[in-house]
Amino acid sequence: MYSEDLPQFNMFDYLSSGLQHQPTVHYMRTFWLAVENSLLNSMSSTYCLGARPKHVIYFHYLLSFLRVYRDSPAFLFSLFNEASHDYVNTVGAIDQDLRDFLNVSLTEGLFNRTVVLILGDHGNRIDPIRLTDVGRIEDRMPMVSVVMPKWTEKIYPGWREALQKNSKRLLSSYDIHGTFLDVLSTLQKPGSADPRSIFELEKLKETGLDIRWAKHFSAKSPEVSFFRSVPLDRTCSDAGIPDWFCVCETDQ
Repeated sequence: MYSEDLPQFNMFDYLSSGLQHQPTVHYMRTFWLAVENSLLNSMSSTYCLGARPKHVIYFHYLLSFLRVYRDSPAFLFSLFNEASHDYVNTVGAIDQDLRDFLNVSLTEGLFNRTVVLILGDHGNRIDPIRLTDVGRIEDRMPMVSVVMPKWTEKIYPGWREALQKNSKRLLSSYDIHGTFLDVLSTLQKPGSADPRSIFELEKLKETGLDIRWAKHFSAKSPEVSFFRSVPLDRTCSDAGIPDWFCVCETDQ
């Protein structure tokens, strides 16, 4: 499923002609277009549809998707923009409901076979916080949090160890892609390689990993997995991050 609110700012539609074909089985653009153009929306406050906050509607739909595909392989890419798009402090209004969504998902076992990444795409582009050091860093390096099923700690202990180390090291969005490929390669043939070194190209070949995936992990590729220990001295250049987006402090 691909789900994103604010259809006028969607990833594939902002300053673009959009997609020619529906990209996923479940695609929420049609719903949010109907919401934006509805009479009820025009009579509602900014963050609500009638008496219901829009983010609550959003979370309820995500829950229904997770429940339906509880026992089936599924991929969900979800972007909720409105709560934080214009003002940095308004995102706090969804804290409790986000917590409830995560708690319900965990309690019902909806994440038992799921790797969950909670992240921002970039920091605020409008709010004065951009003029602060924190705003500058968040603009270029928004938060990312990883939720893993508990059972993975026993089967893949190296994953947790690497995640803890990497929380203090330089990571980029490229590495999110690398992490997805890491998970896919592990699922293809469980236990065939040490997850702490699963991105070593020769080991990948030994697992029978499809070459279309393995080619991503040559020495020239900037991406690594969150589940592989990242060098402490990794630079923006190593990570494929352009100078403009690099937050590392350098002597002038």
